[in-house]
Amino acid sequence: MFVLLVSTLLISGTFPATAIDVFTPPEVMVENGTTGVLKCTFKSREVISSGASVSWTFLAEGSDASPVTIFHYSAGWPYRSSTPQFKERVEWIGDLNEKDASIKLTKMQFSDNGTYACDVKNPPDIEVMPAHTQLRVVMKEAPPIPQVRVELLSSAAGFCNVSVNCSANDIWASYTCDHAHCTQGEITTSLSGVNIIVTATNGIIHCSSSNRVDTKTQSVPTKDLCKSVCL
Repeated sequence: MFVLLVSTLLISGTFPATAIDVFTPPEVMVENGTTGVLKCTFKSREVISSGASVSWTFLAEGSDASPVTIFHYSAGWPYRSSTPQFKERVEWIGDLNEKDASIKLTKMQFSDNGTYACDVKNPPDIEVMPAHTQLRVVMKEAPPIPQVRVELLSSAAGFCNVSVNCSANDIWASYTCDHAHCTQGEITTSLSGVNIIVTATNGIIHCSSSNRVDTKTQSVPTKDLCKSVCL
């Protein structure tokens, strides 16, 4: 039976597909405006052939659409994406003979946040599970001083409850606060890596915006706001 199977394969010129293993880091963080490297390596049981190819796809963060191809490499030639977001920004830095299928992405922007998949084929190694990297683009400068708006909700016995809206860059959050505690209401997701938190101490509202570089705080006292109602 074994001899018959081998003879059949030799006569037909076909061979069973084998697997190839692809590896990428699970997460990459890059500062906006800089160049980021999307590393991809692989293991193949076959000698690298002229038919070897690499494809990179992108799925935007929070998107339910299908991934888009942003780069393809085949027969020694790179084929760059015509997608406007990535046009002229993706460069091949890999070497298939070294089992390296990496690319770099220039002029990083917050809309580049998402999942990147590396797919390598080296016939007859064509059965592959693409490897995925989560890219996070973060600010390279300190966040701006947040903007705060405080409005009275209720007042009794010298204490009051207020609504607070705090914003910085592309993120905003709403809170309800008394003289010493705050409860978060709504908050948006930031693509720029900025976080917002609101606290209260002794009748003063503190809105803080922070990233990996620094934290900026804007404070607003509620004493006059509460007093005006009591009067």
